[in-house]
Amino acid sequence: TNGCSDKVLDVVASSPDDGARVVLWTRRDAARPEARSQEWRLDAQPDGSWRLSAAHSDKVLDVVGRSAEPEAYVQQWTWGDGPNQ
Repeated sequence: TNGCSDKVLDVVASSPDDGARVVLWTRRDAARPEARSQEWRLDAQPDGSWRLSAAHSDKVLDVVGRSAEPEAYVQQWTWGDGPNQ
């Protein structure tokens, strides 16, 4: 949960697809099936970094084009071991 906005990471429309946009959104009622698109798993990597995976799709958080710019587009994507993931 974002401390400033009280919003959570959410995969738009609970999409299971590569390229689905990830945004900050109001937390859904956990009893609703689409709330799974707001659940994330943190997996430690051997190099000390972390992989963030969406519970509903098992896809990872991915910064489009490996951008380091503010407000870069963030999506979910199949794990590819890239530095943007």
